[in-house]
Amino acid sequence: MKIILSGERAPSLNKIYQSRHWTYRKKIVDDIHEKVKLVLSKEKDLKMFDCRVDILVTAYFDKRCLDSSNIVLKIYEDALKGIVIKDDSHKYVRRVSTQSEIDRSGSRVEIEIFPIDN
Repeated sequence: MKIILSGERAPSLNKIYQSRHWTYRKKIVDDIHEKVKLVLSKEKDLKMFDCRVDILVTAYFDKRCLDSSNIVLKIYEDALKGIVIKDDSHKYVRRVSTQSEIDRSGSRVEIEIFPIDN
């Protein structure tokens, strides 16, 4: 399954945690969760995975790229809980990873969920 958040510029871990008030971080989290829910609400035949999964978050940047390790993947993973994955515990998610790419046509975030054999 692939979820595409068009126009989304992945937030920087450094920016989120550099002397910002918790309400600033909460707004970022809430906005991303809303975007993910909106995209998923348009999916036909949306089902929750009944097996463990791997999640890949790929952030595409139209200009300056963030380091892959600076992409806050936890926000995107949490947005999937209760909708396409039951929880983000080890029982349901084996691995979460990030990639950082340049795409001059525009920024976006793609979340790919891969079922794995147990």
